[in-house]
Amino acid sequence: MTGPTRCFLTLAASALAFADIASADDFSLNIGQDFSDGDYGQETESQVNVTTFGGRLRLGDWSFAASSGYIDLGSEPDNIITLPGGREILLSEGEEVKGFTDLVLSASGLLREETDSAPGVFLFTSVKLPTADDENGLGTGAADYSASLELSKTFGSSILYAYGGGRLRGESDVIETRDSLNAGLGVQQLIGTKLVGALSYDYRGASFEGGDDAQEATLMLSWLATERLTISGYVYTGFTDASPDLGAGLFVSHKIFRW
Repeated sequence: MTGPTRCFLTLAASALAFADIASADDFSLNIGQDFSDGDYGQETESQVNVTTFGGRLRLGDWSFAASSGYIDLGSEPDNIITLPGGREILLSEGEEVKGFTDLVLSASGLLREETDSAPGVFLFTSVKLPTADDENGLGTGAADYSASLELSKTFGSSILYAYGGGRLRGESDVIETRDSLNAGLGVQQLIGTKLVGALSYDYRGASFEGGDDAQEATLMLSWLATERLTISGYVYTGFTDASPDLGAGLFVSHKIFRW
């Protein structure tokens, strides 16, 4: 999972558990830092740094967000990296690849409230706008569209959830992409009144012909520092060549307005 995507999913993961702690319409600004390392099936290691930033508007049971980021792929020689959007690039020795990622607009919300006998149902949608420099390998130059449904059920101070969906990729001039499916499951645990722990597994189908499907596990801890400030940290590992061997990140969300 790319840095921006992972960070905003981290925020979403803690939102349910914090719903009873801080429930109000609000607008928040978010910033995060993600670092990952892996060989991606090649002979050399590559380090990827992604700084993410964006905003989120919450109105009742629905949230609307915009996010982007700045990515630095370093200059490791002869290594192939899969960038956001699924494009592969070959880094040559001494060549640095860095720049802004695509802009992602998303909307998510509650479709059906949880009952004693049935889980809650949530909808997550997003569109990736081709704002990144595709000639420098930072995007595909085409828009992508994704949607998924999530089922969640509360058991005491724990929340179990599972989701499934897909991504439709626009026609790219730089690489032949394909549509793909995604799915995942996890558990969130409320620890006291201001901490949430989460463990999740995520699967994403390959975005181009011949690519590997991605499979990753993530461990997250989110802290409601104040009524306005949430700080989340996470570590993750991948199980295929489409994912890094190890990654970690820190994400901060601050409510600017509440009403």
